[in-house]
Amino acid sequence: MQTIRLQEVAASTGVSVDEIAGLLTENPLSLRSLEPADPNRETNTVVSFFGLILLYVGILSYGAWTLNGVIEEKTNRVVEVLMSALRPHQLMAGKVIGIGLLGVAQLLLIVITAAVAALAVDLVDVPDVSGGLMGSLLLWFVLGFSFYSVAYAAVGALVSRMEEAQSVATPLTMVGVAGYLAAFAVLEDPDGLIAKLTTFLPPTAPFVVPIRQAQDAITLGESAIAVLIMVGATYGLIRLAGRVYSGAILRVGARVKLSDAWRSAEL
Repeated sequence: MQTIRLQEVAASTGVSVDEIAGLLTENPLSLRSLEPADPNRETNTVVSFFGLILLYVGILSYGAWTLNGVIEEKTNRVVEVLMSALRPHQLMAGKVIGIGLLGVAQLLLIVITAAVAALAVDLVDVPDVSGGLMGSLLLWFVLGFSFYSVAYAAVGALVSRMEEAQSVATPLTMVGVAGYLAAFAVLEDPDGLIAKLTTFLPPTAPFVVPIRQAQDAITLGESAIAVLIMVGATYGLIRLAGRVYSGAILRVGARVKLSDAWRSAEL
């Protein structure tokens, strides 16, 4: 029907069908960007995606290790021996720092080994990643792990059996999943409202800020403010978690309520 209508219009105007077809198949208008295209945009997007996965897996996995370590020490009564020489907040800090250092070492080993293996067999093209981007990923892994692992250590002190670990860890895991999903929205729109809001929320910032930095969608001032908020929130959480940990770590048997642990903690 479209072809027949075209022929009718051509016949009524005295223009040949070939002339009309030629007009309809002209090259499209040329486009010129007002801003220069970023040649590394595609690479940065790929790095952001895999960096997000590494951050998510690393932060929550090693946070869960902290949780399991606290419960294990409480179950086998090792903590009672350690508490004779250490204060509760020192014991919690040692647990977080030790597992955190192990996490950094393992993540670096995984990334370096994967890159070397890919280059050796020429399986994929390893992207050219800047040192600043790698430093950002490492910084936010440390900040995110510190924030989540302190919370995991506190809730781990509330229970005395490994079977109860999942129940106390579920709320924190859900918060981490929410941050992970928010980061995917930021990956699609790094300059949007969601990206700007989640940049300054401690539970989501470790997943969001590196993505925005990789895509040059965040200013240096915003990055600095996000780091300061994260450090301040982690410090506050350490104070709160330290009190809960102190009030619950030596109480075995039934699950300790959060309010009871808070009241029985050493002031």
